[in-house]
Order: sequence, then C-alpha cells, then structure tokens
Amino acid sequence: MTDRKISVIVPVYNSGPFLLETLDSLACQSFRDYEVILVDDGSTDESPRIIDDVCARSKRFRALHTKNGGAYKARLLGIREAKGEYIAFCDSDDLYDPDTLEKLFLRAKTTGADITFCGFVREEMKTGRLCSPEMITFGNRVYAHPELTDILPRIAGSMNHKLFRRELLGHALILENPPRISEDLLFLCSLYPFIQKIAFLPEALYRYRIRAGSAISHVTAKDRDRILNNMLLTRAYVFREDDSPEMRYVMDCVAFVQIGVWQVIVMTNSGENYLRTRRFAKQWLDRHAPGYKQAGHSLSWNRAHDNVQLRILLERWLFGTPLMRPAFRAYDLIIRTGRIRFPW
Repeated sequence: MTDRKISVIVPVYNSGPFLLETLDSLACQSFRDYEVILVDDGSTDESPRIIDDVCARSKRFRALHTKNGGAYKARLLGIREAKGEYIAFCDSDDLYDPDTLEKLFLRAKTTGADITFCGFVREEMKTGRLCSPEMITFGNRVYAHPELTDILPRIAGSMNHKLFRRELLGHALILENPPRISEDLLFLCSLYPFIQKIAFLPEALYRYRIRAGSAISHVTAKDRDRILNNMLLTRAYVFREDDSPEMRYVMDCVAFVQIGVWQVIVMTNSGENYLRTRRFAKQWLDRHAPGYKQAGHSLSWNRAHDNVQLRILLERWLFGTPLMRPAFRAYDLIIRTGRIRFPW
C-alpha cells in the first residue's frame, strides 16, 4: 500500500565526505509528498552517523542499515520498504536540482509513462567543471509500442535520473550474484518486456558527479566476467517473456554498447591491453549477441526515425576500426576541458 507519491532510494557506502550535500539536495525539493530511504550498505566511515542524524531531524528521511552487499541489494531492500506510488533513485554523491521530483512527477502523471526520464549533466568533483548535458535531445517525446523498441537500446544504463512506476519494478529479475558494476543496467534490462510507455523531459535535472575511486573508474577482467555471466542470465529472463526478433535486436544492441564499447574503453583505461580486450569482446558478441552487427540500424533508418540510434550506429562503425579508442579519448577530452558542447 502506498501513502506517498514518491520514494527516493539512496544506497550509501562510505560516502561521508559527499553525503550531506546529496541529502541537502533531496531535502530541498519543491515537491513535498515524498520520502527518502537511506540504505546504509555496511559503511565503515561516518556515513551511518550522518544518516542517523539526518533521520532524527526529519521524518521525511528513513534509515535502513544492512551488511555490505553492494548497491544492487541495497536498492532491492529500499524498493521493498518504499511506500511511494513512484520510485526514484539517487547515488550518495550525486545531486538533484530543486525541482527534479516535481517535474518528473508531473510528466509521469500527464503521460501515464512507466518510466519518465530527465536529462543529466556530469560534474568533475575535483574541478567543479560541468560536461555536456546528456539524454536531452529526445524533447518531450513519449514512446509506446511499436516505436518503443526503437528507443530501448538508448536507455540502458543508470537507474538514476528516472522515475519508475512502482508496479513495474516488481517484474525485475533478482540476481543472486550481481556484479560490482553495471548491476543497474542489468536490472533495467530485465524490465524491458514489461514496459508499455516511456516519457522524456528535455531538462538536465540530475547532476552525476565523477570522482576518483568510484566503482567505474577501474574495471578488471574479473569484473567483466561477472558482468557477462549475469548478462546471459538477464537475456534468458527477457527472452522467456518476449522472444520476438525486435526484443532480440534490442538486447543485442545493449550487449554491444556495454561489452563492445563501454567495457573495452574503461578496461583499457584501467591498464588492460586494448587489442586483446576488443578481440575478447568481439568473440563474445559474435557468439551470444550476433545481432550487434546491425546495431544502430542504418543511416537512412535513423533519418526516418529522429536519429534515435545514430550514436549506436557511430559506435558500431568505430568498433570495426582501430579508431575507437582515440575517438573516445578525443571526445572525452573535448567535453571535459573544451568549450564545445555535445548534448545528446
């Protein structure tokens, strides 16, 4: 039974230096009918004390303390305890704009969407520099079947900057041994067969802060293998619900972006050999997700469909050349240090 409009779930693990700023951004929302569930995932720093202090001062905040099990299990615990009609997520070092919940809720109610997206902007915590906004070029579009499968490959990723209808989350696959990273991508993918409508809000209302030592700054072969094992489990779950060619294409696109692009770049930046990592990714994709060879469709298809998969098409072109790594390094350098903006 729900008695709040929105529940915001915040997994917390050793976030002491950043946590208060995050909680302040959540406390100052213009929308008032919401709760914040702080899931302390076995922190060993001052985070538990900060959480308890904030909860003692405001009934809007609730604390859940559990042994360390990772962000995936912390989110699941938060979902079970949530009282909201809708559920949102926030990392413990990120920030909401003051009107984030208000705008997301209004958009969700007026469209009837299962998931409502806003854009986000990346901030380098060390310098305070803001990078180009992302997920803002869809305008005020609402996607439903049959167009829905066109957009699904583009939305795989973080659970943040989204507002979920509570009932939708009940369909998620529960992984027994979730990976340390990319666990939110797998959670989101497991919902694909059950999504009926997605709405976008073309404003960057979430600030994703990048700091040294975060989970995604270092990825090992062991991390990769754990992700791949869980990717196969997630794919099997999805295909039991929807084994259509369209859904298989969607899941192959997601696998390509995660394994062929993101993992190759991040693992190489972590010290792994680029050519060996890329060769491994291609072999895995050829075996398990062969539809990746059509990822992004064609240039003419994108022109006829608002360029919704143009970025994936460009990544597929780069994947087949030695230019992928230098191209992504140049892109990263430009958006982090230059004045050129590449909103997408």
